[in-house]
Amino acid sequence: MNLLRRRIAAPIGGLLVFAGYGAAIGGFTHPLPWWWYPVWLAAATASGWLLGSYVDPAGGLVRGCSQCARLAVVAVPVAALLARTGTLAAAACSLGVLAFGLVQRIRSADACTVPAPPRRHRS
Repeated sequence: MNLLRRRIAAPIGGLLVFAGYGAAIGGFTHPLPWWWYPVWLAAATASGWLLGSYVDPAGGLVRGCSQCARLAVVAVPVAALLARTGTLAAAACSLGVLAFGLVQRIRSADACTVPAPPRRHRS
């Protein structure tokens, strides 16, 4: 049950981002170049993994280091804005931003030297 929450949150987040990217790039209303579909799917998958990394397997959300968390959270909307331009170079840059945010989040989620705030236990 520990990782089940994270494994459920990642695909749900990915589907939400897939729909958001589709609305942003107009993928639901008009045809796109062939290369947009793999980019769209890869961006939604990476975003889902990124958003899923914020779910604590024990319940609640994991923040981690505030600087790393901000960088990772900014990656999703920046990638969407880059994707909105509609060029292959911007799409590649969009995936690069998402990959960088995901790698930073995975590497540094528990590695920060700043002490985390004490967790409140529900009674």
